[in-house]
Amino acid sequence: MDKSEQPAQTPLSWERILNMLVLSVAYAVAETVLIVLIVGQILFRLVSKQPNEPMRRLGKQLSDYLYQILLYLSFNSEERPFPFQTWAASRERSIIVPDTDPQGNR
Repeated sequence: MDKSEQPAQTPLSWERILNMLVLSVAYAVAETVLIVLIVGQILFRLVSKQPNEPMRRLGKQLSDYLYQILLYLSFNSEERPFPFQTWAASRERSIIVPDTDPQGNR
């Protein structure tokens, strides 16, 4: 493990603990919203036979946000996500799952 892969050796402070508590609450709220979004997307897909694009984009944003929170809570990142920085400041990552299925449908 080289130096760039080692976690930061900053001492645990009350500020970090408070940030972790706030982000734990934000995680629970975002997780609930994502579950509702998933159910809504399933219902929309059953009715219209295609995904709702705005809901799909919001699902990706929420998934990325939950990932950022987990990185911070597990001490794998010192970057504090929303609400400590703007929502748009979250960095863009590529989608792991492709947008199309094998038949070419979305």
